[in-house]
Amino acid sequence: MPSRLSWQEGAEKVYKLLHRHQYFLILTFRFYYGLRNVTPFAVGSAHVPRLRFFVLNLIGAIVWAVSFASAGYLFGEAFKLFIDDYHSYGAVCPRRSGAHRIAIWLIMLIRHRRHARRAGLAAKKTAFDA
Repeated sequence: MPSRLSWQEGAEKVYKLLHRHQYFLILTFRFYYGLRNVTPFAVGSAHVPRLRFFVLNLIGAIVWAVSFASAGYLFGEAFKLFIDDYHSYGAVCPRRSGAHRIAIWLIMLIRHRRHARRAGLAAKKTAFDA
């Protein structure tokens, strides 16, 4: 089954929503994934007056553009603050990563020695059993 709605299924869903919540649907259809492409065609074929669609669509487009631009700006500012903090603590990070590398190296060395010891004991055991 495809993950996206087919045009017919999407149009049927839009028609149901359009008859119940015409103004709200036209204002907010840009925010609905999967219905964004079908809605203008369904609204046009449902004989919604052009002026009503134009005004509501314009308001919805402005709200959508402002909200997404604001969200992008805020996430960009948060990322900028994160990068500034990363650069100010950059001198500490290499020391920590060096300590982590040494700890990982020690763990691997201990595991390797345990594995070699077990392999040696298993070889001795098979030699005595034979």
